[in-house]
Amino acid sequence: TSWIVEGKVYTIAGFSNQWKSKVAYDHASYFIKQGKKVLFINLEVSDYFCLWNIIASTEWVPFQEAMSTFEPSEKLYKKLMIRDDIDNLDGICDQIRSAQCDIVFVDFVQNIEAWWSDYEKHSKIARTMQRIAIETNVTLFCLSQLPNSALQALRTKDFDMITPKWAGEYFASSDVIIFIHQEEMINGERKLIFTIWKNKFWQ
Repeated sequence: TSWIVEGKVYTIAGFSNQWKSKVAYDHASYFIKQGKKVLFINLEVSDYFCLWNIIASTEWVPFQEAMSTFEPSEKLYKKLMIRDDIDNLDGICDQIRSAQCDIVFVDFVQNIEAWWSDYEKHSKIARTMQRIAIETNVTLFCLSQLPNSALQALRTKDFDMITPKWAGEYFASSDVIIFIHQEEMINGERKLIFTIWKNKFWQ
């Protein structure tokens, strides 16, 4: 996960409450420190909550401190834009075009509003995310839920049977997919595992 390719779609997939957003905040802080222009479109929490998490990650302070007494280094965040007021597909695409950022996060894609049946909606969202990344040459990180039906495949580590929730196009339209899951307790600690389960840039 130490390098990315411009104009490509990276999907961070996992079950509910499996730290997908926290991983995205950590990635955002990594790019902020590099001086990249970052747009974070959040369909799940407020812009303030998102900002506090990114500050906590960027400046290595506890979240509670980031949201209360901590005084962040403002110059670090001059190229960070957070939006929590856009929930439809056209609005998100318009924002990505106008912001002209290097990196865009969408948390999370199944919450995007579109006017079709479930399968048509998510198929359209997945294909549109791929097209907007190509059109604008931004690196797009899409956070995605996994269906509960994938739990059995996870137990047997049959990753080929797991795909993001609602539409196979989320898999097909992603260049890289990082699957986050928790293993059993190892030496008294619960380990968070990243499985790179699709990568067009590998053999």
